Amino acid sequence: MPHLYNYPVDLSVENAPRLYAIGVSLMIWMKLQVVALFALLSWRQIEVALGGTSAFDAWILPTLLTLNLGTIALHVMRIREGGRQI
Repeated sequence: MPHLYNYPVDLSVENAPRLYAIGVSLMIWMKLQVVALFALLSWRQIEVALGGTSAFDAWILPTLLTLNLGTIALHVMRIREGGRQI
């Protein structure tokens, strides 16, 4: 499915394999982060239900947003660089 992604550079025969690999890598890392987010939220929810803590930690949202946006920015930069290496 990488051929269906929107790339910020033009695809050519020469750069397509590199861009596809970077696009697939982005999807793998985003999926990992989403799975980790849901696992963490489920674990924290169970802790709250069992009385181990009274609320969610304030650091969770900023940390996960920074991680997600950083992952996206890194991969977009790699895609832009890969598109110029023809």
